[in-house]
Amino acid sequence: MPFIGGFVALSTRVGKEATEFWKMDDYAVFFRGASRALIGSLSYLSGQYFNAVAISILKKKTKGKFLFARVLLSTLIAGIVDAVIFMPIIFYGRIPGALLVSVAITSVVFKVLYEIVMYLPITSSMIRFLKKLERVDVFDLNTKYTPFSAGLGYTEEELHRKE
Repeated sequence: MPFIGGFVALSTRVGKEATEFWKMDDYAVFFRGASRALIGSLSYLSGQYFNAVAISILKKKTKGKFLFARVLLSTLIAGIVDAVIFMPIIFYGRIPGALLVSVAITSVVFKVLYEIVMYLPITSSMIRFLKKLERVDVFDLNTKYTPFSAGLGYTEEELHRKE
């Protein structure tokens, strides 16, 4: 974490004083953009959190059925969260608003299409294989959906063993 803080501090200093002191405009341009990308990349964590929560809730609601739909919907939700956070941080003030919206929508559509292409041959096969091998299908029945708790204590009720 100190590395990230130092990087952000350096990037803000570069933007203000380094171009005058070092006469390195390219260096300053790089670091100004890099700090925005670093901060914006935290949106990935938000997107993944919403993906995990959505897939868990959808699994409970559908009683473990419709895996394909659950995966696509959770990917759509995560993609929207990621785009709504990431795109403005990276591109606000650098590209026109209409283009910003277009780039965000394209990003979400690409993620969902990628999931469709990768889900069919890989993800669904792996899930079926692992469930058959482990004979376990976990339902998050009593989960508190907060990103700040690390408890993984599943009860026997939540672990439905397929014997």
